[in-house]
Amino acid sequence: MARSSPMIHRALHTYSLKTYAALGAAAKENRLAKEELIEFGGVVSEALPDNRYRVTLENGVEIWAYASGKMQKHRIRILAGDRVTLEMSPYDLTKGRINFRHKS
Repeated sequence: MARSSPMIHRALHTYSLKTYAALGAAAKENRLAKEELIEFGGVVSEALPDNRYRVTLENGVEIWAYASGKMQKHRIRILAGDRVTLEMSPYDLTKGRINFRHKS
């Protein structure tokens, strides 16, 4: 298999980057960034194995959630009936990360 010359490879690579820059700039304006998470409140309805929980949101939707790393690190226990605040990605609204357990 013969390899293409570096000049052709560089030209194709530059073209693809220019095309991406032109098309991607318009698409990026309408997209949410990876860091922009949606925050919800809810109540833990069931504790599942492997540090996962079934949470009922304030709007009545039931989702799966897991405890954040800091909650695991500090051994904060989450039980059924606890009020929690969780973050969800705008791309997958069926799963979330619990980042705060409210005092009851």
